[in-house]
Amino acid sequence: MTKKIISMRVGEKLLEEFDKLEGSRSSNVVKAMEEHLKGNTNKYQGITKVGEELRARVKALEEDKTFLGDRIRELEIANSELRKSFAFEQQAHFETQKRLPPFQGKWWQFWRK
Repeated sequence: MTKKIISMRVGEKLLEEFDKLEGSRSSNVVKAMEEHLKGNTNKYQGITKVGEELRARVKALEEDKTFLGDRIRELEIANSELRKSFAFEQQAHFETQKRLPPFQGKWWQFWRK
């Protein structure tokens, strides 16, 4: 691994902090940069894991959505069948009411019998 020279500007306070550490200033700067890069790498790995978890959650939600859509269609069909059955029952009820002989007398007499 070949080493390359880089130059950067840092504030005096930061430079003083590097000087207080053991070892040479350049080795301390290199160590600090390595630690910083490791932290960023770990942060990106954490973000990647979160992204994978979110993708899995989105996939599960999409599956739930399709399941619920199918269930809604099934219930709409069942509702339609119930409405047809109810309408048929009402029609049959009205037909039987028409066939009954009319009641002779007052309505309260019906309750006395």
